[in-house]
Amino acid sequence: MVFSKYRKLSHYDSPTLKKLYENKELIIFPALFGQLLSNYLTPTRLGLNRKYQSQLIRSRILDPIWSNFSLGVRFHYVNWGGLLHRYLIHNAILAAFFLLTTFKTKFLDLYYKVKYDMSEELVSHITKQYLLHAAHMANSWTNFMYFPNLISMLLISLSAPLMKPSKLKLLLKTYMKSIGFTAAFVTLIANSMDFIPDWGITKGGENIRHLSKQSIDKVNDYIFQILILSKWRILKENHRLFRGVNWSRIEAAVMSVGVYKLMSLNECTSDDDVKSDPLVNAVGHIMN
Repeated sequence: MVFSKYRKLSHYDSPTLKKLYENKELIIFPALFGQLLSNYLTPTRLGLNRKYQSQLIRSRILDPIWSNFSLGVRFHYVNWGGLLHRYLIHNAILAAFFLLTTFKTKFLDLYYKVKYDMSEELVSHITKQYLLHAAHMANSWTNFMYFPNLISMLLISLSAPLMKPSKLKLLLKTYMKSIGFTAAFVTLIANSMDFIPDWGITKGGENIRHLSKQSIDKVNDYIFQILILSKWRILKENHRLFRGVNWSRIEAAVMSVGVYKLMSLNECTSDDDVKSDPLVNAVGHIMN
């Protein structure tokens, strides 16, 4: 296409633009978290934003955290005991997840190297490193979930007394988005500064607690998808122009076309990066 070159970063000879693109998560994640927080906290007449919000994020992350925060006229309250309890539960769940997903690479492969005299490391040392790696990763991701929400609580507590009562929903939504944006931005800055060291990890290199740009990009993709999906569900199920439309058949037809396109892409491409995409990979397994 004629305009395709304008969508490529290489077309623009601008160091500032390239720098912005390299650090795009500093804008994208705060903007998405601000929208997510606004959907969760802003009261609406029908409560559609909360009703159609992702059940996973709302019931497993936001509800356990925000249920411990109360805000009233000239007072705010945080149930630190309940918050700590939820924090420990999230750490334990994520630690179990990382123990399962890294068992082969972080323990089993290294154990067989020791067993067949291909490594001089001790089994006890391998086990310790395996457990520490899972604990650090779990705590790092838990902190990433909690920090923007805790900072949002702090900012709301400090700024709420300065807010004048208003019935303008747009004003309240903008306020919540700005709170979420600021909190998420501070969280990303803290992540880049590596405040907490990876105690006990013997192999040098980057702090394993540091969340990479690629990891944050995946989080951004997921949040963006669920935000778009929630807005679509609100529109199709509640807008008067779309009532009575059989969306199940339309969505099934669209999905069929999408799967067909992915099957064609899977057959025609030899690019490993394309084939590693979860959707393309899943279709590839179905075809095989």
